[in-house]
Formats: sequence, structure tokens, C-alpha cells
Amino acid sequence: MSLHAYKNSKLPLVLLYDSEYMIRSVFALLANQTAKASVMETAHLPTANNLCQTNAFELVIIGMGQEHEEKHFIELIRGGMTLTDKSVPIVVMTSAITEGLLYELKSLNVTDILLKPTRVKAIHDVFLRNIN
Repeated sequence: MSLHAYKNSKLPLVLLYDSEYMIRSVFALLANQTAKASVMETAHLPTANNLCQTNAFELVIIGMGQEHEEKHFIELIRGGMTLTDKSVPIVVMTSAITEGLLYELKSLNVTDILLKPTRVKAIHDVFLRNIN
């Protein structure tokens, strides 16, 4: 789907940032084909940031890496420094959760946390709970 088609779509716009190709592509295909949402997906954090600067997403799904550099990206959104509304639901997928990370994510008003490896159905379920 072209960027123009995304902007003209009446469907909710979802950003999916994750390094795992299969998770991104299968979820995007499912959401797009069932006409539940238009999904813009990327494996690169700078691209995710750029997309949030130019699009108003209604849900952001973030795959968190080992270094947790994605926390700054969440801070930008929550600080109102993107076109995406600062109260947008944010879902984080992570392979490990510590008490400290859980506290940080909750303080950033992360809506849901999924543990990796995660199934596309789990992402889809959390998507359905958070999309209008």
C-alpha cells in the first residue's frame, strides 16, 4: 500500500516496529486483509521515529531490543514530540522483563506488554483491545 493510500484510508493507522520480519509481515497482512487497520511496519528505529513524525498513528506496537533504546522513542511520543498523539496506546514486545523495566514502561504509560517469542494471535488480540 502506498503512503498516499495510507493517508486516505478510513481504517485506523497502526505502526509496528520490530526486528522480526515474520511477526511484522504476518500481522500487517492479517490486519490489512481483514480491513481492521492499515499497518505501516519497519525493522528500523529511525524509520519508526520518522513515521511518527509524519503520521498520526492510533496504535503503536514496539518490539524492544536488548539495549532498550526504544524507551527514548516512547518518551518522544509521550512527550508530544511527534505527530502521533501523546496518549496513543503503546504495546511493547520484549524477550525479557525485569522489575525495573516493568516500572519504566508503566511510568511511560505503556498499555500492554507481550513477552517474546509472541504469536501473531497475541498481537492481534492486543490490537483489537486497543483500537477504536
